[in-house]
Amino acid sequence: MPLGKQPTNVKYNLQLLLGELVDEQVSIAELWMFGSRAYGTESLRSDCDILVRVKQGEYVKASALRDFALTQCRALDFFIADGGRAVSCMNDSYVSADTFEELFEKLDALLLWTAQDGFTEFLPIPWVFEVGGIVNFVATVLPDGNVGELSWQYMVKRAEDAGLPFAPFIGDTVDKATAMLTEIAKRMILRPTDLGQRGVAKEGWTVNLRSEYDCQNLFYTVVKPWLQSIAREEVTVIYDEQKKSADFAFFDNQLIVEMKFIDSNGKKAEVVKTLDGLARFYKRNGNIRILLFLIFVKEGVDVDAYRWNKDYTFYSTLPRVITHVIMVP
Repeated sequence: MPLGKQPTNVKYNLQLLLGELVDEQVSIAELWMFGSRAYGTESLRSDCDILVRVKQGEYVKASALRDFALTQCRALDFFIADGGRAVSCMNDSYVSADTFEELFEKLDALLLWTAQDGFTEFLPIPWVFEVGGIVNFVATVLPDGNVGELSWQYMVKRAEDAGLPFAPFIGDTVDKATAMLTEIAKRMILRPTDLGQRGVAKEGWTVNLRSEYDCQNLFYTVVKPWLQSIAREEVTVIYDEQKKSADFAFFDNQLIVEMKFIDSNGKKAEVVKTLDGLARFYKRNGNIRILLFLIFVKEGVDVDAYRWNKDYTFYSTLPRVITHVIMVP
């Protein structure tokens, strides 16, 4: 490279890449995306994790998918699913669940393509993504798999450079860390029966959430012991002489978490009016990378979770706005 010349970033059209792949590999039944790219990250260093489901009774060679990635787009990282277990074609790390349905829920994966219907028409993120021209992509290592020492040290350094914690390690990008915290918020919601069939433990407040503050308290109680840097109502944004204290802030305010609780149709209408205003409010703080809305909805209230997640998620804005509806028993 000539002295002083900057490396050129490279843009890829994922739909075209995968179209070529399925033409070559006719045994593929479904393709899903997960990881940071599925959350709309614009990081030039993020790889593109693809979950591959194979047709019943047929076979796809891991080496063929690995060769495709190495020749067509090194950011691609394919994971072949066999039932509820998915194994990386790059490094043999894996993630598992009892069924494939539980697996894609665990990964919070987005459906991209099926052999029956082709490419989805409702993908909430752009098909075109950009990567750095000289980025050395390290294959994603899923939590159930083994990880080499060098890869681990590399990911820890990336997390540290990004201002993220590495003890515990929850991701080497803000997007991955956000995905981890979102998963924690989902899993902390339990039914009384989840605490056992006997005794009075199942009557406690943690399984009888009744307000936004109950949800905040539970989240704080779950996260604080292992992520001490969590800030609660410590970050104040001022806009047009109005002040707003964030529910939670992480990673030097790169991630802001706002929680809402809906237990009636009236509250639902109120939250709808609030979401747009909050997004505009936080645009005034340039350090914020992601604004995460966690909307807890009491069972029985008519809320279309899929539509809310789609309509109130904006990947092209700054900060990016990500919305997740979580049902509460």
